Amino acid sequence: MADNRRLLNMPEETRDGYCKCGCGMLTTVPKYSDASKGWVSGKPLDWLSGHSSRKKVKYVVDPITRCWNWVCHLYEGYGRVFLGGIWYPAHVITYETKYGPVPDGKELDHLCRNRKCCNPDHVEPVTHMVNARRGLKTKLTEDDVRGIRVLSLEGKSQREIAFIFGLMTHTTVGRVLRGEGWKDVDG
Repeated sequence: MADNRRLLNMPEETRDGYCKCGCGMLTTVPKYSDASKGWVSGKPLDWLSGHSSRKKVKYVVDPITRCWNWVCHLYEGYGRVFLGGIWYPAHVITYETKYGPVPDGKELDHLCRNRKCCNPDHVEPVTHMVNARRGLKTKLTEDDVRGIRVLSLEGKSQREIAFIFGLMTHTTVGRVLRGEGWKDVDG
């Protein structure tokens, strides 16, 4: 993907409430939020229906976070690019344009935790396991795993350990102790 493909145009300033295609028309305001579409309740949409194909701007740079927020097609909150009849993640295209192909066995993790961001400096190639652990739903850290193992060796029950670590059930503790999760963590 990194060959000669690159995103077109740098971000331009546009006023909220006006279509970003440059037609000068006001956009609608959604009544509910939908993160997968980039909608925020009460905030005007970026595009009028049918105008997204006219997009000149592919992303807008947030002046505070420096995230390149994708303003084109989103899927599950991630920017998407249609190239050669195939949909690609926008952050992968920008990364490969700047740094070359994503290494084999790796995937890109958003260090900024912003799925819409396509800034190649905000992603890092990591294994799937590392990416999953860094996710928002992760309950434990590597230090927690080491602590669970120590407490188990000291004779604490799985339920006691789960309570200490604020887990809803002891199932996660059991998985750690049986080596079903976090087996690569020493200690």
